Amino acid sequence: MTPEEHINLGIAYERNRELDEALREYMIAVKRLPIAYLYMGNVYVQKDAVGDAERCYNKAINKTKDPRAYNNLAWLYYSEDMKLDIAEKLAGKAVEISPDAQDFKDILEKIIEKRLAIQRRGI
Repeated sequence: MTPEEHINLGIAYERNRELDEALREYMIAVKRLPIAYLYMGNVYVQKDAVGDAERCYNKAINKTKDPRAYNNLAWLYYSEDMKLDIAEKLAGKAVEISPDAQDFKDILEKIIEKRLAIQRRGI
């Protein structure tokens, strides 16, 4: 099977909530297709493995520069109320790479709103 086929199979497993099987397919694909780190990160988010998700998204960013990796890591930080300053930079980079992606813009806006709300409260 090609790396792309492993990713497609992983996506099918993910849709069926068979996360360990999806992860196995992505781990095979990542050996030749680094974008699989993005998909692995998504599975780790679903498994509430924040550290593993963060590590995979960072690898996807470093190896592919894919805007989805920047966006997903930003969303992870936003969702976990952590590193909002970094989340804002990551989301901004996703928007810079893909300026027409409205969902990236929406996430950037949410991060900015949350960061400013926290600053106003003095937290």
